[in-house]
Order: sequence, then structure tokens, then C-alpha cells
Amino acid sequence: MIKTALICTIFLFVSFGIQGKTYFDYRVIRIDEELVVCLDRMKLRQQPDLSSPTIRLLSKGETVYFTGNMDRKDESTPVTINGIHFDYRFYHVRLKEGTKGWVHGSGLIYKDLYQNDRIDILNVGDNEISIVKLKLHNWIGLFDIDGSYELKKVMLRSKPGTYGGEAFGTTFVTTNLGQPVMLIRNLIPQQIGKVETAHQFVGKEDIVPGRHKLEFLGTRYELEEKKTYTFVEYDGVYRDYGFELTLHKYGKNGSVTSSVVSRSISGQHRFVWAGDIDGDGELDLLVDRDNVAWGEINLLLSSKATGDDLVKNVANTNSWSMN
Repeated sequence: MIKTALICTIFLFVSFGIQGKTYFDYRVIRIDEELVVCLDRMKLRQQPDLSSPTIRLLSKGETVYFTGNMDRKDESTPVTINGIHFDYRFYHVRLKEGTKGWVHGSGLIYKDLYQNDRIDILNVGDNEISIVKLKLHNWIGLFDIDGSYELKKVMLRSKPGTYGGEAFGTTFVTTNLGQPVMLIRNLIPQQIGKVETAHQFVGKEDIVPGRHKLEFLGTRYELEEKKTYTFVEYDGVYRDYGFELTLHKYGKNGSVTSSVVSRSISGQHRFVWAGDIDGDGELDLLVDRDNVAWGEINLLLSSKATGDDLVKNVANTNSWSMN
């Protein structure tokens, strides 16, 4: 029921829709892409309105397909669940058997995020996640202990975030052990204790364009930040619109392996931490990708990399698993 339902608080922020595509949190959702219902007894309605008749009730976990249409009203439709305010548009979807109708965005999530074993990361402080959805168990914290880094099991404490005195769907998080660099959940293998850390060029500050040295377990790395020209789809013009971060690894025989690890569509990246957080003996990264309206810290793991990539982005502070 609604009281125990998990609320999708951040996945369907719509910025604009163009040529059959809708942009959820700056991610393109294409026609017929699968979405998952994340609230039980969600109403499929005839029209994009809370007073519109219900076609049928949808079950949590049910798959729907986005038709490419969304509510074109100037403003989204607010709802309040458990005293927390959610502001979303309606989305037109098709069910597997072909039935079509409108669903409020508070009950939809990307299919790839609806899974149980997804790695989650959180900041201490305010997070764009509902308190009714935040899981308080099985978290570990990466702590700076006089320049040596350790992973420790922590207990989370949380309270609703507020805006102007009103609960607004965010959650303010603290721990029983103080303030870690980052909170991590579902990291497998989960090593507790001291972690190997790279000799790094900066603390948490902007990575200026150019190459910056790292050294990890006797291997030389470089992080290269450079401006990129980004194709902006709505007007078809290339613009000087962001930054690209590339990791270079230098072999003892003089070989160099390089892979792009992150792209920012606005400001420069910010360096957070580098070392071996998953225990495989290779370099992992925590990088803050300065997005359009908010920062977004990304966890990049070497153990999840495939092909020629050195690391893979496995988690960020703006999305979480649903189970």
C-alpha cells in the first residue's frame, strides 16, 4: 500500500521533450523504452489528471512502455504522500497487452535502476531521495583517518529534508561515526579496514584542463580534463558545452592504456578520491561530475570494467536501487 511503497523521488525530472523523445533527468527516454512501476496500486488513468477515471490499477514491478507523450501542461501535477511533496508530470504509457493510459511520474522508474544488487552511494547531508525510500542498513563509509583511508560499517540516521519549512522529498543523512568521504551500499566484495590510496595531485577541487598525475601501487596514471564540443540535439549545433575526463595508465614497457571515464555537460569535474575500494588491486575513482543544476559524485570501479576500459561508472549520488 501507499504507506509502505517505495517512492521514486529523482528519476523522472523532465527538462524538455523533442521529436518523440523525453528527457528525464537529462537522460533520453525513447519511444517504447521500458519503464517499471515502483508504487503498488498505481492508477492508469484515461487522461493526465488526478480526477480522471481509472482504467485499471498497476502493480509494483509491472513493466510499461513509454509512448513518447507526456503531459504538456506548463506545470507538473503535485501530489503529497506520507506528508512529502512530489512534483511530476503525467506520462502516457502502453501496457504489454496493448492498453494505453496516463501514469503519474511519481510511480515510474527506469528499468535498469529497478534491481536489488545495484551499488548505491550517498553523501552525508542532504540527498535527492525520499526518506520513505532510503534504506538504512548495509552501508559502509570511506573515512579519512589522518590521511589513511578506511572502510567502516556505519549506521545511518535520517530525517526529511525541508525547503522553506516544508518536507520536500529529500533526506538529510548523518552516520554514527561522523562524516565519511562517501557512503557505499552493495559493494561486493565488501572489504572492511584500510584501503590502498593513490598518491594524488589535489584534494576535492576543480580539475583544470590538462593532465594531472596519480601514482598507485607503483603504476603511473594521469587524469586528463579537456573541453569538448557537444552536439545539442534540439538545434543541431555543436557548441563548446562541457568537459571530458580521461584516465591514462602507463605500463612498465612504455605502453599507454586510455579510456574516457566521465563527461560533464556544464562545469569541470571535481576530484574526490582515488584508490582500490573494491579490493582487486587496480585503481578506482570517485569523481564529482558538475551537472547542470547540481553536483553528481560518481563511483568508477576497475573490477566492473569491460573491453579496453580501465574503470566503469557503477553508481552516482543522484540515483538508487529500488529493492
